Amino acid sequence: MSFELKEQHGMFNVYGNISSKNMNNFESRLQQLIQKQEHIILSVERVKHIDKKAALMLEKLYKKAAIQNKVLTIMGRQNRDIAATMAKTKTNYIFSSDRI
Repeated sequence: MSFELKEQHGMFNVYGNISSKNMNNFESRLQQLIQKQEHIILSVERVKHIDKKAALMLEKLYKKAAIQNKVLTIMGRQNRDIAATMAKTKTNYIFSSDRI
């Protein structure tokens, strides 16, 4: 299963899997959002699987948004399905500590 990106009440929810197979499409869609908006709230709480390359891509987008003076808030610290991969890649710091 690939991913779905749905906007609900100003938050973009990701459903499914983010992997090296679909990360270029995911990255492209997120970059479009970053270009259009100053602050993006992205929830990965419903992601079932993320691989190492996709976790590193998410970190890259997080840093890129900051360089462009944009805010990318990523929700999903409590998602146990992706926690191990995020910890192994040392990318779990990109998660917001607050829930909205």
